[in-house]
Amino acid sequence: MSKKDQNHTSEPLFRSGESTSIREIFEKYKSFDRRIEEIEKLYGHVSETDQEIAEEFFKSALQRKNSIFGYEYESISSLDRTIISKKLKGKFDIILHNAEYSVIIEVKYNLHPNDVTYFIERKLPHFRQLFHEYADKKIIGAVAGMRVSSDSYKLAEKHGLLVLTQSGKNIAVMNPEGFRSKEF
Repeated sequence: MSKKDQNHTSEPLFRSGESTSIREIFEKYKSFDRRIEEIEKLYGHVSETDQEIAEEFFKSALQRKNSIFGYEYESISSLDRTIISKKLKGKFDIILHNAEYSVIIEVKYNLHPNDVTYFIERKLPHFRQLFHEYADKKIIGAVAGMRVSSDSYKLAEKHGLLVLTQSGKNIAVMNPEGFRSKEF
């Protein structure tokens, strides 16, 4: 690479007082774009959010299993629906299904107490209104986070939610043996 093509982060792209042609500007930015593409290849797409990473992590881990905390499941989905006439909208990150139960999991990268409260008070109550096909199922609530604060865990457990977290490349249920999850 010639000195002309090299640009270190501490050097400005253009120096004050230098005469620069449009072509030179274009070439500098083209070089910059190539470096950004190289970084994206090395570290994954920059546009992926922590939320997307967390959802994919938990979904992949749950696909390698067929039960969680004694609840067996046959399928996994994500649901998103809007009912315009009722002005209802809901997105549910992960749902584990079997003939009797649906375990609804709210996923966050960093699970905070306000996430738990919002899930309990605003999201879970609308699930059956949005998805009538699950009206006859028992609903179990769960929250999942790559990081779960102790306050979030305590609040979730107090309200009968299962709490999932990352454990290496797998997931772990934080609730103790004997914990009784609430049916919503």
